[in-house]
Amino acid sequence: SWWRNFVLSLISAPLALGSMLPDLSGRHHDKWSFIGSIMFGFGAIFFGFRFLDRRVKVKVDAAGVQDYRKDYGLIPWSEISDYRLWSVKGNDYITLNLRSPEAWLARANTFVRMVSRFTGVQKFSVNVSLQNMAVNEASLTEFMNEMLSNAKSGAQQGAAAGVETATRFLRG
Repeated sequence: SWWRNFVLSLISAPLALGSMLPDLSGRHHDKWSFIGSIMFGFGAIFFGFRFLDRRVKVKVDAAGVQDYRKDYGLIPWSEISDYRLWSVKGNDYITLNLRSPEAWLARANTFVRMVSRFTGVQKFSVNVSLQNMAVNEASLTEFMNEMLSNAKSGAQQGAAAGVETATRFLRG
């Protein structure tokens, strides 16, 4: 969540500065304080960026589902057979089960393709992380059910209000 990134950034910044003090004195050079200042400095920058980042990460609209952090591109509703919303230790995910998984597996990163080839698992699904996003699960579920039923019936019309709601609550 945003507050977790904020707190971790606030903790990392003073630790980075505190571990730099022995090096700045000029009399004492300690490799561990240098390593600590680098490590906590990167932590402060990383968590600060995640706290301030407000770009759209996931878009769910009438066209389909798109996770801008992955290389799959837009996954149209006609390609999604079903989905599942689930949570692990407070982090929410959507698993999209696809109608033709082999076509989407070709778009996956090298590691995912290698694991799929090694394990021989032919069922491929796309996991979309909703971490650090304010998600209204009831609205999302209602909208996704409507889009899937429209895609199954062949009519992807309407739901303009739902489109606005879905894209609005998936902002990070």
